[in-house]
Amino acid sequence: MFAFILRRFLSSLVVLGFVVSLTFLLSISQKGGPFEREKLTAAAKAEREKNAELDGPKWWQLARYVKRLLKGDLNVSLRYQNLSVAEVLGQKLPNSLILGGSAFVIAAVGGVSMGFLAAMRKDSALDVTSMFLALRPSAFRPSSPGRSLWLCSA
Repeated sequence: MFAFILRRFLSSLVVLGFVVSLTFLLSISQKGGPFEREKLTAAAKAEREKNAELDGPKWWQLARYVKRLLKGDLNVSLRYQNLSVAEVLGQKLPNSLILGGSAFVIAAVGGVSMGFLAAMRKDSALDVTSMFLALRPSAFRPSSPGRSLWLCSA
């Protein structure tokens, strides 16, 4: 059993490394860059790219990125200039966890309660309504306008 868990863990690390590398390479292969919108001179742009470690060949950028990730350094935020990404995550994460946890608890308690009541009153209006509400989101394609309206109305 331990060998199985170890194999799974090691294979998940390989997949994670592949995903990180692929994501990084896809993001830097796009046209433009993070400093395109700013009106900078060529020297100032080169300095910003050097500070963000976006200079040099792509494989070297990837190596530096992975090295920083392993240390837990996510570099400086491009949106919040004076904060690192780790600091921004540290500020935003507690509220996100509270919101996500609250939504999960509400959905779990509401879903189990509705399911229990619907099971107790089979083929009643409550049963039909709960089934309609449960199955309605899956009736639309993920990108359809109906799905978007459903998500906005929920």
